[in-house]
Amino acid sequence: MNSADVSALIAKNPTLKASKAKLEAMEADAYVVHRSWGFGQIKRYDDATQKLVIDFKGKKGHAMDPVFCITTMDVLPAKHLLVRKETDSKKIAELIADNPAQLVVEALQAYPNNAATVIELEIVLAQVVGEEKFKKWWSVAKKAVAKDPRISVPEKKTECYVVREVPVSAEDELLEQFTGTRSARRRIALAEEDRKSV
Repeated sequence: MNSADVSALIAKNPTLKASKAKLEAMEADAYVVHRSWGFGQIKRYDDATQKLVIDFKGKKGHAMDPVFCITTMDVLPAKHLLVRKETDSKKIAELIADNPAQLVVEALQAYPNNAATVIELEIVLAQVVGEEKFKKWWSVAKKAVAKDPRISVPEKKTECYVVREVPVSAEDELLEQFTGTRSARRRIALAEEDRKSV
């Protein structure tokens, strides 16, 4: 959709003014994720029907009302892993096979504040790696991610993986966790972990 199409929609329905930026992002060749249809690519905006024509996996040329898409669809930035899997599949395949920690860093960099919850990250990585391979790959990749000083690994699933501005050594991270907890059991576990790493 170009700005004239967006302006025409807003003129017809003034409540859409708050969603102007999202509507303008719905342009040809943009990649999207829809809650029901999944991953797809906008092919064009049809002026006659005032609908977006989107190619989803398994459903090509699907026409959708852009007003409906405001709440049900997200336009992905070019650096998002799902987009890069389509546009730079060779590089993503190399990262999956050889450097899972870098793949996680690049996944996190597509999020605001370079952070995502465990659940958000696992959903995206499962789509990139493939549902059938993901569980085995992720159990190996988590170990590499935990050793990477650039990534802060959460203790709980509700917390976030974060790309640090300044890498932190494993020893410093253990010390930070040790001083940050009041639980005697947790402190003993961290001290034993530190002793094993020496």
